[in-house]
Amino acid sequence: MAEKTRCPICGAEASEDPPTGDSRRIHCPRCGRYVISRTAEATLLGAPLSPVEVSSIAGWLHGQPEPTVVDVARLGELRRRPTPTAQEKARALFQEIARGTTHGQWIELNVNDQRLWGAASAGSAEEIIFLLKNYLVGRLKWLEDLDTWALGGFARFIITPEGWDVLEETRRT
Repeated sequence: MAEKTRCPICGAEASEDPPTGDSRRIHCPRCGRYVISRTAEATLLGAPLSPVEVSSIAGWLHGQPEPTVVDVARLGELRRRPTPTAQEKARALFQEIARGTTHGQWIELNVNDQRLWGAASAGSAEEIIFLLKNYLVGRLKWLEDLDTWALGGFARFIITPEGWDVLEETRRT
C-alpha cells in the first residue's frame, strides 16, 4: 500500500511504496516514478536544490523510463545538466499534451497540473501559460487556443494540422 509523502526533489505531494533497504520508490505527479537512495536524500537536505534545478531535474525525471534510480552520483550529474531552452520545454509540453489525443479532440488543460510542470521542466503556472501562448499557439502554431480561459487556470486547445504533422513525424523517427 502506497503511503503519502513529499517528493524529495520538488516537494509536491507524492506517494511512496513501502521502503526497501537504502532507497525509497517515489510516485510524484511532477517528477514521475523514481527511486531515490537515502544517501542522495540526505545530500538534498544538506544542499537543497534551487528552483531552476528543481524544474530541470523534475523535467528530466518525468521523461525517463520508470523507475529511474537517483543516487548521489546521478544527483550530481543532474545538478550539472544545462537548463532546457524554452523551445525544448515547449516541445516536451506539447508531447505531454498530445498523449492520447485524437484528431479534432478538445484538450482541456489546467496550468496548475504538476504533470505539465514536470513534462515541460517548468517552475510555475505562469511559465506553462507562456509556453502555451507564446510558443505552442503563437510561434510554432501547433495548438489553437479556443479562448476558453477560466479562473483557476483552465483552458481548452486543439492540435492544429501543423501540430499533427510534427507528432506524426516524431512517431516515424
